[in-house]
Amino acid sequence: MNSASASDSDSNSEMNALTVAELTADLLDDDRLASPDWTDARNWQHALPDTDPGADLDSNSETSARSRAERHGLYLAGDWLAGDGRIHLALNSGLETGERITL
Repeated sequence: MNSASASDSDSNSEMNALTVAELTADLLDDDRLASPDWTDARNWQHALPDTDPGADLDSNSETSARSRAERHGLYLAGDWLAGDGRIHLALNSGLETGERITL
């Protein structure tokens, strides 16, 4: 990645963060949310997994690596668990993990 495209990417990330903050503030009717103290963005242009991440990581069986990790308080989430790098899969994975944490 050349420096011009890295700079453009950083600028887009900052603009996206501000837009998301404003939309969140409007949605939740809380003006404080429009000006976050900090934001963080990761741009993974080349991170689009297209294979299964592991034999039993995503399995919900009691003997899967994911289940064993959760019994020790380690929760996994991300699109990589589904084997596809897509934002909706990352969101679904995070929401499902959040539900398991709150049980």
